[in-house]
Amino acid sequence: MSELHCDVIRDLLPVYVDGLESDATRQVVDEHLKDCQSCRQALEAMRAPEPQRVEAEQKELDFLQTARKRGLRGRVIVALAILLLTAAAFCLRTFVIGSKSQTELVYSDANVEDTTLTLRCSPIGSADAIGKMSFSEENGVVTVTTRTVLASPLHQGAAEERYNASAPIRQVIVNDRVVWDEGADISPFAAGLYATRHPYVGSASDNGKTASQLFFGGIQHSLDTEQRPYTWHIELCHTEQERVTGMEDLTEAQAAQLAGKMKSAAYAMLALVENLDQVSFDYLQDGGPASLVVTAEEASEFLGRDIKDCYESPRLFASLLQKADLNSTVNLDVNGLDLRDRTITVLNASDAELLGMSLSFQDVNGAVRSSVAGQNADNSALKFGDSLSFNVPGWTMEGETLRLSVTTMAGDTYLIDTPISLAADQTLTLKGSPDAGFTLE
Repeated sequence: MSELHCDVIRDLLPVYVDGLESDATRQVVDEHLKDCQSCRQALEAMRAPEPQRVEAEQKELDFLQTARKRGLRGRVIVALAILLLTAAAFCLRTFVIGSKSQTELVYSDANVEDTTLTLRCSPIGSADAIGKMSFSEENGVVTVTTRTVLASPLHQGAAEERYNASAPIRQVIVNDRVVWDEGADISPFAAGLYATRHPYVGSASDNGKTASQLFFGGIQHSLDTEQRPYTWHIELCHTEQERVTGMEDLTEAQAAQLAGKMKSAAYAMLALVENLDQVSFDYLQDGGPASLVVTAEEASEFLGRDIKDCYESPRLFASLLQKADLNSTVNLDVNGLDLRDRTITVLNASDAELLGMSLSFQDVNGAVRSSVAGQNADNSALKFGDSLSFNVPGWTMEGETLRLSVTTMAGDTYLIDTPISLAADQTLTLKGSPDAGFTLE
């Protein structure tokens, strides 16, 4: 068999190995392989695996498997990192940074000595805590913004900070509310009410803000601002039927009971609305229309100076409310006159942690008519900013007073010898300490 013939066969072997040959070619190659050992050896070598190729393929496979494992591990690491960063951001936001405090949910106690402010703030009625306090000042006014965070070992409940101003402090504002002004503490009720002051009685939206802070529940009111005197009318009606057919018919006794609350509310309204001339409370009495009108002149006579001076002075406004015995929202609900149950809330703004409080109610002759006590359900301490509410049943509105006694966590009881007149639902503030003595405002 010639070499030429073997060369031709070996050229055909790759096709033969891959099974791509025709039947005629396969027959020729098979016949040749029977007699040619060298071509058979070439075929066997060709069919045998190539070590280098197998090794390269295995390396490539190992690389792909390794890369796949590394990619999976990388994705897991990235996912864990994102999870940890999200958790860290949540914790930072919740426990450290917090959010700007809602003004009405923070109680503040400011102690000012010339240029030094010591401020304590506490959340009201929540398990949150006060986090960061930011201070700024301008022309003797120190403005403070607080942030509320979730209570944790970092921040628990109340917070206290000291600020040194560059000039004598004349006013302290916390979260848009004046809490201290020219040597006088401003109660939360007075501060919230003062924040609604506005120059024009013709502004219905501003009137609504004042009314919502001053009166308990909704009221029907209207304005007479076409000519002076500008009048704000308060209508003592409660149902849709009354609005159509007329206001509820008050007896003389009911009108007398409401007169004090009407006047106190009118004094505040005249102080808060700069161009308001008078307030009229309109109702029906003895089958006919009646009204109680309080003018700015009368309010000024009551205060002992121009009632409009209160507009620019939180201290004067707070003293007006104190003189008018107005320390909580005014309830003009005629239908509630015969119910007589009232709620007294006492807020702990003292330096002591208390176990509990007790209120005793005395009649006009000083005899104890009833008493009520309260404490936290779990016997935990009433801390700075905590409060308790007490129901006063069978209130007669005939000169009754209350006295408060408190018990500290050490078990010592202190009587606050300050009789408080029961005028309406009200919030009282406990201040002081066991050493310096307690006061009730």
